[in-house]
Amino acid sequence: MFVQRDVSPDESEEDAIDALLENCIRQYRSKGMTYRETRDRMLSVIDDMERKSREAEEEKRDYGIS
Repeated sequence: MFVQRDVSPDESEEDAIDALLENCIRQYRSKGMTYRETRDRMLSVIDDMERKSREAEEEKRDYGIS
């Protein structure tokens, strides 16, 4: 279970997700990473997720799954 203390019930779902993202950034920074290194790391994770998604879609097409 994860408790996010900075989110009020009135905030939008996107605001709650942004708060989680900010927490991740703080954790990277607490490890001594610069903002640039943090950004590069996060973009690398996004790129990897995008690649895996693309590969899964291609595999589905190969098997004739819509």
